[in-house]
Amino acid sequence: MIAAVVAIAIGGTVAYFSDVETSTGNTFTAGTLDLAIDVDGVWYGDEPEETVPAFFNQSDIKPGTSGEKTISFHVTNDAWLCAYTKKTTDDDVSCTEPEAAAGDTTCGAGEDGELDEYLDIVIWFDEGSEEGWQCGSTPKCEEDPTEGDNILQERQYNYGGEWVLWSGKAKDLPPLLRRPDGKPFNPKKNEVSYMGIKWSVDKGVGNIIQSDKLVVDAILYAEQQKNNPDFTCPATP
Repeated sequence: MIAAVVAIAIGGTVAYFSDVETSTGNTFTAGTLDLAIDVDGVWYGDEPEETVPAFFNQSDIKPGTSGEKTISFHVTNDAWLCAYTKKTTDDDVSCTEPEAAAGDTTCGAGEDGELDEYLDIVIWFDEGSEEGWQCGSTPKCEEDPTEGDNILQERQYNYGGEWVLWSGKAKDLPPLLRRPDGKPFNPKKNEVSYMGIKWSVDKGVGNIIQSDKLVVDAILYAEQQKNNPDFTCPATP
């Protein structure tokens, strides 16, 4: 009988509590950083290597004329954005009689033109259609009654330099545009960042700019913001 009891004890089954949970479909997907440009409502950048056309294509410029564009930036992820300018053509094109009489000493094709010396350019932050750019959540507040109209007002221009990125003659355009605080632009995912550009020629310029041609490239470079807190714009894109 003792032997039989021992045999039964050895032959018993061990049954600890247990459970199984399975995590399926673990996936790793890289994000995207795609920069698209909207020029006065015309969108560029959805297609690979899409070339954005000229912001300006102004011909027959005369003293007293001006123009303005609003450029908006759209990114698929929070980004740093750098904006560069590069003058590619500065040509006198021809030498008209009134131009020579005005004192143009480098008159004629292949010579440097004078248009860049008399073309005034202002580049600024523009609140665009975003409410609360300067006023918190209240559009058209006392500090900025014209908020949201995409037009550069004297109030914006003179508000302590807060909005104006650069102002001067085209010949002095900086190769790299900077915010007043020196930091790169910081467009956000699903938000729109705006930049306004205005050009003008003073009424008193006269004949010295006749036939001159100036061509400037604008280059926009975006780099991811996440895990990249110390980013600074490179000297060249």
